[in-house]
Amino acid sequence: MKQEQYQNKMIEQDEHKNKNEFELDKKVQQAIEERFRHRDKEMIEHDQKEDDK
Repeated sequence: MKQEQYQNKMIEQDEHKNKNEFELDKKVQQAIEERFRHRDKEMIEHDQKEDDK
């Protein structure tokens, strides 16, 4: 019985860890996308300035 309880606890911890990692991945992904959007905007503005010359 103890072995089974131990295994269940480990499974729960793993699921919790996976959920946290998933949330972290989402935040990282959002940060990366945000950075790229910002960079794209800067490049577009830069190109427009070049075009104006």
